[in-house]
Amino acid sequence: MILRAQAARSVFLSSNLILAELLVVPKRNGDLFTAAKYRRFFLSSAVSLIPFTPDAAERFADIRASTRAKPADSLHLALAASAGTDYFVTTDTKLHSIKIPGIATICPPDEVP
Repeated sequence: MILRAQAARSVFLSSNLILAELLVVPKRNGDLFTAAKYRRFFLSSAVSLIPFTPDAAERFADIRASTRAKPADSLHLALAASAGTDYFVTTDTKLHSIKIPGIATICPPDEVP
């Protein structure tokens, strides 16, 4: 999926929260190489980091008030919605049926064109 998106000149939208989550296992295992690889990717021009703005905070509150999404999932969704993303990609099937203004499609990785 990442290679297809890069070939299509897509920009990945993400947050520092995702980077933090990805760094946990390499740090736990003392795997400096993988941690550095994740940092390089997230700080590259292929990724646009979305800030947690007042708009994202409002969207987070709306999502938490209207769904059963967990706080971390709600934060990810709010950030993506505030950026107006085409695809929110997740393997969490509970999120696939949620409709969030600002996110065109919530889908698993294998459904991204």
